[in-house]
Amino acid sequence: MDGARSEGEALGFQVNTFISEGNDVKFKELVAQAVQQDYDGLIISHGKEDYAYDMIKPAIDKGIKVVTFDTVTKKKTRH
Repeated sequence: MDGARSEGEALGFQVNTFISEGNDVKFKELVAQAVQQDYDGLIISHGKEDYAYDMIKPAIDKGIKVVTFDTVTKKKTRH
């Protein structure tokens, strides 16, 4: 995380970090809060496939750029 923060700052970005401590509910809440804060971009790390797409979609819909790392974001199809 320190490397990402220092690299972002070196490129002129203001970088805020949020840690969910392995708590999926907290993770989804933090991302939802970030979407409401109107960040220009989000880097999402280690989201789980069962919720990642739905968690990230509101950010994409708002035009927020999203990069994922170790996060599978497949849209689930319903039968």
